[in-house]
Amino acid sequence: MNITFNHFIILLLGFLINKCFTQDVKEVNEDPPKENVDPEDNIPMLDPDKDTTPSTIAELTDCDNLKLVLSSYAEVDKDWEIHTMSCCDDSRYICKVINGKTYISEINLSFHYLNGTISNHFGNFTNLEKLNLNNNKLTGPIPEDLKYLSKLQYLYLSSNNLDGNFPSFIGDLTNLRVLDISNNEIKGTLPESLNNLSYLQVLSARYNLISGGITDFFTNTPNLTMIDLSLNKFEGEIPESIGTLTNLTEIHLNNNNLKGSIPSSFSKLENLETLYLSFNDLSGQVPDMPRSLQLCGFKGTKLCLKEDAVCGLDTTPICALNNKKFFLTIILIILGIVVAGALLKALLLLLKERKKRIERSKQSDQVLLTGGDDDFAEEGEFIELKENNDNGRNVVEVDEDYIFHPRNMHKFVN
Repeated sequence: MNITFNHFIILLLGFLINKCFTQDVKEVNEDPPKENVDPEDNIPMLDPDKDTTPSTIAELTDCDNLKLVLSSYAEVDKDWEIHTMSCCDDSRYICKVINGKTYISEINLSFHYLNGTISNHFGNFTNLEKLNLNNNKLTGPIPEDLKYLSKLQYLYLSSNNLDGNFPSFIGDLTNLRVLDISNNEIKGTLPESLNNLSYLQVLSARYNLISGGITDFFTNTPNLTMIDLSLNKFEGEIPESIGTLTNLTEIHLNNNNLKGSIPSSFSKLENLETLYLSFNDLSGQVPDMPRSLQLCGFKGTKLCLKEDAVCGLDTTPICALNNKKFFLTIILIILGIVVAGALLKALLLLLKERKKRIERSKQSDQVLLTGGDDDFAEEGEFIELKENNDNGRNVVEVDEDYIFHPRNMHKFVN
C-alpha cells in the first residue's frame, strides 16, 4: 500500500496524541501513597525503637500496644502477631472492660526466651495490674516508663540478666503488692521511696549486687509477709523495726555482711515461720522466738541459742559460757558468797568479843582475898562476892581450908 507523506504525518500525530492521553488517565487513576500500615490488620506500623507521641498512644488499643511490645523481640513467633487483634482470647493476657473499652489487666510472658531490654511500651498499659516477665533473657536496667503503671499490683522480673541500680521510681507504684526482682545483677542501694509502698506484701530481691544498709522503711509497710534480701552485699545492723511487722511469715537475710545481734523485737513476730540469717557477722544470743517458727538457719555466724530454743538446736551451739550474761550471773553469785562469808565472820568475831567482855566483867566482880603476911600471901584465895542476903550483908563463898586457918579466923568473926 502506498502511503503518502501526508498520511504518514497524520498517523504520527495520532500516535503521539493517544500516548499522551493514556498517560494522563493513568496518573489520574493512581491511588495516593498510603501510610506505613500492616496489610493484615490495617494498624499503623509504628517503629518500636522510636518514642510514640501521646496523641498516637491515645489512639491505640491495648492490643495495639501489645503488638508494639512483641515486635521489640526477635524471638517472637509470627503467630503472636495474629493474636494481637484478639489478644484477650490468649491465656497469656487477661482483659477487663472499663467504661465500654477493653483493657489488658494482666500480661504473662514468663519463660518465653525474650531477649534484649524491657520494652518501654510496657508503660502504655495504663490499667495493667500484673506484669510477669520472669525467666527470660532480658538485659539492661528496669525502664523508668514502668512508673506510669499506676494500677500495677504485681511485678515479676526475676531470673533475667537485668542490671543497673535498684529503681528509685518504684515508690511511684503505690498499689504494688508483690515486687520480685530476684536473680539478676541489680546493684545500688534500697531507695527511700519504698516508704510509699504501704500495700506491699512481698519484697524479693534475692541474689543481686545490692549494697549499703537495709533501709528502715518497715514502719510504713505493715502488710509485709515475706522479705527476701539474701545473697546480696548488705551491711550494718538488722533494723529493729522489722519486729513491728506482725504479719511476717518469712525473713531471708542470709549471705550478706550484716553485723550486730538479732533485734529483741523479733520475739514479737507471732506469725513467723521461716528465719534464715546464715553467713553473716552476727553474734550474741538469739532472742526468744515465737513457737510458730519452724525453719531457721544461723550457720556461719557467732550466734548461740538457749537450751529451750524452738529452732536451730541441731546446728547452732548453746550459749553456755559464751554468754556474757552467764558470766555476770556467776560473778554475782561468787560476790554474794564472799560478802555473806565476810558478814558471818564479822558476826562470829562480834560474838567472841562480847563473850570476852562478859568474862572480863565477871572477873572485875571478883575479890582477891590475901593475908597480911607472906604466908597468907602465898595461900591467898579468891572469894567471890554473891548477892546480898535478906539481912543486907554480902554472902561470900570461900575455900574451907582458908576459913579455918588460924590466922584467918578473925576475919570472919562478927
